Amino acid sequence: MRVAGLMVGSIMLWGITGTLMFSFVPVGLAAGDTLQIAVIGPMSGKDHEAGQAMLDGVNLRVIEINQSGGIDGRTLEVLTYDDQNDKVAARDKAMEIAQDSKALVVIGHYYSSISLEGGRIYKDYGIPAITASATAPEVTVGNNWYFRVVPDTNLQGKFSALYLRNILEQKSVYIVFEQDAYGMTLKRSFEQASRNAGLQIKNIWGVDSANNDVDRKFDAITHEMQRDPNPGALFVALQDHQAAKLVRSIRDTGIDLVVMGGDAIGSDSFQRKFAKIPIETRSPGHYTDGIYAATFFIRDISNRQARQFSKKFKQRFDKDPDDIAATHYDAAAIAVEAIRKANIEFDVAQTRKNIRNQLNGFRDIETAYKGITGRIFLTRTALSSSRSPSVYTPTAD
Repeated sequence: MRVAGLMVGSIMLWGITGTLMFSFVPVGLAAGDTLQIAVIGPMSGKDHEAGQAMLDGVNLRVIEINQSGGIDGRTLEVLTYDDQNDKVAARDKAMEIAQDSKALVVIGHYYSSISLEGGRIYKDYGIPAITASATAPEVTVGNNWYFRVVPDTNLQGKFSALYLRNILEQKSVYIVFEQDAYGMTLKRSFEQASRNAGLQIKNIWGVDSANNDVDRKFDAITHEMQRDPNPGALFVALQDHQAAKLVRSIRDTGIDLVVMGGDAIGSDSFQRKFAKIPIETRSPGHYTDGIYAATFFIRDISNRQARQFSKKFKQRFDKDPDDIAATHYDAAAIAVEAIRKANIEFDVAQTRKNIRNQLNGFRDIETAYKGITGRIFLTRTALSSSRSPSVYTPTAD
């Protein structure tokens, strides 16, 4: 792995207050019914590899549970929904889950902007949802039906600024961000923490991938940094596709600067964007060496439980798990624990509420669920935690 991953030591499951529940729910659960978990993400389109990783991670945990007897003898079933990473599709599929399925919990979506669309429906209809990749605080703030098993962009931005200034000893930084929920919250947190740390911000560029000529925009950004005799560092708050374009432009121009970013460029999907470029094939790491990023899972320094997960994943799917598969395995694991502890009733709406209440029970480090990516626990709000990320240290267990 060429990108230097900075992994948090403990993972927090975020959930916030406030709800309005509709009365329309599916028919009840009979005693012999399977217990359904919905997985929703980009199962097709440009992000289909991430969607498959989401599904693989959830499926592996469900298979393990079913092989060990299920939950009180009842089998778990995974329902798959394709939102194509599209807001309209996400709303349609979320409504389908809420109205037409007996799913007890939802795992998804992939992007923060897409999760916001689905989250409104899960809140209105009263179905618990867990994201293992959407890091914008707005996904869970004000929605006590939505939970997160990965650190949000507030933590990532603060940590990145402090690491850049105090560990990498950089004095100045450029910022490029996507004008969506993920990019704007990550940029805001990083910018504030940078100013507090005494890190000079030379320029900030916003990118609207849906409406801008991105290639032209990146050419202009690269040209400005190229004219700077001492460019310092660049903080990237872009999604993986656009981040890869910008990094390639910078590297091809020969600009010598430190690049740091959020989880989007700490992901395996970011690195895969360079895999087929001839110069990267001849010299692995040509584009990604010297990049620092937040990440949720580093297989090579993981604990014993995570190594066992990696082995089982490789045996079943004939490939190594990436960070998305790992976090969604944990999301499935904590969902299963909540279902196991909840009172399963004929009334689907009440059962969903019971599961939501169980998820709220993971309140602190003592009650945390020990996952393969860290200890997962709930805090009152995504903005009030006093915990700070740290460089990941594997636990000896």
